[in-house]
Amino acid sequence: MAGAYGLYSHITANRRRSVLLIAGLFLLIYVMVFAGALVAEAFRGGRTLQIIMNRALADAISAAPFATVGALVWIFIAFRFHQSMIDSITDSHTVDRKDEPKLYNLLENLCISRGVPMPQLK
Repeated sequence: MAGAYGLYSHITANRRRSVLLIAGLFLLIYVMVFAGALVAEAFRGGRTLQIIMNRALADAISAAPFATVGALVWIFIAFRFHQSMIDSITDSHTVDRKDEPKLYNLLENLCISRGVPMPQLK
């Protein structure tokens, strides 16, 4: 992958990495479900390794829909509430033009010069 060289190529690279991270999250969750099933089957004891592996795989496959729904709920909550979580931790608040006119004008001029939309200033 070539390095990012402009604002929009940085945005594209960031989106690509985000998709890979989310896919990696699902993979990690499935591996953890399999590992939990493997441990549970191992504690039942008295079997060969092949039987333990096969039963753990069957358990993991049957638990995969629940793990998928759980991961989707987790991603939805993170996507929907990430800004409010950050705001509550950092005790930030929205700044308007009337509150900080100099700072607001600096940000507005920067956004206009770069051709990007004005973000919410906090």
